[in-house]
Amino acid sequence: SGVHYCFVARDSDMIVFEKLVNRDLNQRQLTNEAIQVIQSLESVPEPHRERFSKSSLANLAGSASVDCHVLYDVVFIGLVTSTGYGAVAAQRFLIQMHEAVTTHYADNLVFIKGRESEAKRFDKKFAADFRRIYNHNDTGIKMGTIS
Repeated sequence: SGVHYCFVARDSDMIVFEKLVNRDLNQRQLTNEAIQVIQSLESVPEPHRERFSKSSLANLAGSASVDCHVLYDVVFIGLVTSTGYGAVAAQRFLIQMHEAVTTHYADNLVFIKGRESEAKRFDKKFAADFRRIYNHNDTGIKMGTIS
């Protein structure tokens, strides 16, 4: 079991960072699944949204048994993992990713929310953080699979 894909999104219209770890999975399909998960969460009024959620990605069932764990706190941070990865490990990973993202914005994540016209991606800012957190959480997948 392990981490396959990670994303940070302002909302379902703007994913600002994504990283595919498992090259056996289709990134475009994972991105589309992530957007559907975010849209489902957006349908719940903000004050009633759970901070953590988990959903099975049924559309990928033909290729892998995976879950999508999401932390919502101003922005959406998601992690697609093997089904047996575990909620505690996923939440720890998501919290560490959220802390890293928040650090880049000096605790002002609404900055990402306010950039309507600028669909800028933050790969360079977040890629090093993702690598560090990924290594720290040692999922058993060798770093050589991450570009």
